[in-house]
Amino acid sequence: MTKALYGGTRSRFAMNKATPVTLKELIKRAVEPLWKGKSYYMTVVANLEEASEIMGHPKLSEIDTDMVAEYINMLSAHVKPSTCNRKLSNLHSLLKYAYDREWLSKMPIS
Repeated sequence: MTKALYGGTRSRFAMNKATPVTLKELIKRAVEPLWKGKSYYMTVVANLEEASEIMGHPKLSEIDTDMVAEYINMLSAHVKPSTCNRKLSNLHSLLKYAYDREWLSKMPIS
């Protein structure tokens, strides 16, 4: 009875537990639960997609403190400090989401 009620062993819940491999996949997976319904949702998506592009569309396993530091240096050279902080806050929230779900083995220091 339980299998029928919950859709068997290959339920949607089980399929959603797959670990995202790349930063781009993580963005697609995490923006809804983290920012859906917020007035700045589209800005966050744009900021994160830009970060992924600037960092070279890395795999989650490749993201480390040095990569984040390089991203910070690039931002600092091109945008105001307040803009830099907002973009880093978005990235931090995204990476924390992945770390809390054990999709990221170590949280980069920024």
